[in-house]
Amino acid sequence: MKDLITSILMIVVFTVSLGILYPLAVWGVGQAMFPHQANGSLIVRDGKTVGSELIGQTFSSAGYFHSPALCRRQWLRCRSFERFEPRAD
Repeated sequence: MKDLITSILMIVVFTVSLGILYPLAVWGVGQAMFPHQANGSLIVRDGKTVGSELIGQTFSSAGYFHSPALCRRQWLRCRSFERFEPRAD
């Protein structure tokens, strides 16, 4: 019976510490040290949130996947996995 009580107590302790306290601590450190990045790097214009700096980035090198914004403009040529196609040597 003592083992059962110890097991249940440990489940409760670890659930609270790893499921509530640790995520709150990581969130708090992120908010304190990197508030702009922790909140999604939002772009605000005239007091209204219009997007995020992290979405739809354009890449200039052919080694990267095409960004979604580039795919919408050049939808015929946009194949994300074209560099993974087998070569015909």
